[in-house]
Amino acid sequence: MNKYILVAALLAATCANAGEWTPGEKAAFGFYVVLSAIDAAQTSSINNNPKYAEANKLFADGDNVKINEMIAAKIVYSGLFYWQLNGVNKGDKMSALLFVILLQGAIVANNHAIGVTITF
Repeated sequence: MNKYILVAALLAATCANAGEWTPGEKAAFGFYVVLSAIDAAQTSSINNNPKYAEANKLFADGDNVKINEMIAAKIVYSGLFYWQLNGVNKGDKMSALLFVILLQGAIVANNHAIGVTITF
């Protein structure tokens, strides 16, 4: 799973360095992608564990998680989100970034609270 976190971090760095983004917006987008990668790592760590069930039914196949599809979707979602933000004014861009950071952070925190861990 470490390779997926590295790919996500590189994707974030590549995307957030393009266009007319402020340093704060670049950092916020990178933080969102890192949180998304942590969520993917948490989900991967619970795959085939009967104690946990994936709440997002798009990626669940019974008790198993379709890891490759989940990671591909997260990369596509991040890219689409980045693309959409390029047309948004600065104040609204940061508001949107803070919203997704809070949302993704809540998911990661909830996973941690119920005992989901990742190992490196």
